[in-house]
Amino acid sequence: LKSEREAARFLIYQYGRSAWTHNLDAAKECDMVEIQVGQGARGGIGHSRKHDLLSSRVKALLGLAEGEDAVAHARLPGITSSRQLARLVKELRDATDGLPIAIKIAAGWTLEEDLKVAIDSGVDVVTVDGGQGATRDSIPALLDDFGLPTVAAVRRTHDFLVNQKVRDRVSVIISGWLRTPGDFLKALALGADAVAIGTMALFAVSHTQILKALPFEPPTQLVYDAGSLSHKFDVEKGALYLANFLSSCVDEMRECVRALGKTALSEVGREDMYALDERTAKITGVPFIGDFVYR
Repeated sequence: LKSEREAARFLIYQYGRSAWTHNLDAAKECDMVEIQVGQGARGGIGHSRKHDLLSSRVKALLGLAEGEDAVAHARLPGITSSRQLARLVKELRDATDGLPIAIKIAAGWTLEEDLKVAIDSGVDVVTVDGGQGATRDSIPALLDDFGLPTVAAVRRTHDFLVNQKVRDRVSVIISGWLRTPGDFLKALALGADAVAIGTMALFAVSHTQILKALPFEPPTQLVYDAGSLSHKFDVEKGALYLANFLSSCVDEMRECVRALGKTALSEVGREDMYALDERTAKITGVPFIGDFVYR
């Protein structure tokens, strides 16, 4: 954690469904704690990674015993009710001297019910992961056929929090197949306060380094810790590539805001958008271009 803390302006500690994520001393060194109860690419199931597929470095970092698999449970151990979740939120806030507490959920059909449990527990931030989010080792059916699309999730999340009159105190982070500055800006316009990326960050850090893997191996063999080509990955170059990607995204969004005649990202909203088809208009609450009437 020390090197990450020194390098990061802001650092989020993820308190998840695995024992190795419950280090409160490490959480205190961060700027926010995110309780991870789900992600879009896995539905509502747990998962594990066989010990022989983990590098010795990762085993040591996770504190795994010899021969022990890395296991993430389907639900937070010990949490079986909304009351227990609220107690956990309070315990984490007290243990970290008042750090903001977030909760990450997968976007599903009962999204509003899940959000109600989250806000009643007292969290400061909700991270909603759309069904298009990616992860390692999830089965294709869960990746392709489960979960609420990100574009629908962000609209429903924002509208529900407004309806519950808590939008001014609960921030929204959205994730799931967001790849470009245009994607990010649209997510913000639909109601998110911030976006989170995963897969695109991997693409960015690999950049031209993927030529060390292609055409005979996939890029994942280069960027994954246990990948057969991970020893060829240049961390410093990867960090530079990612920094350049993020900076360029911010610069592009600034230009887009200027093109709209506005002066801040916070001024961009649904009124600045239109949908090319009626289905998208219905999902997002954005006007359909075909309904335009000249006056």
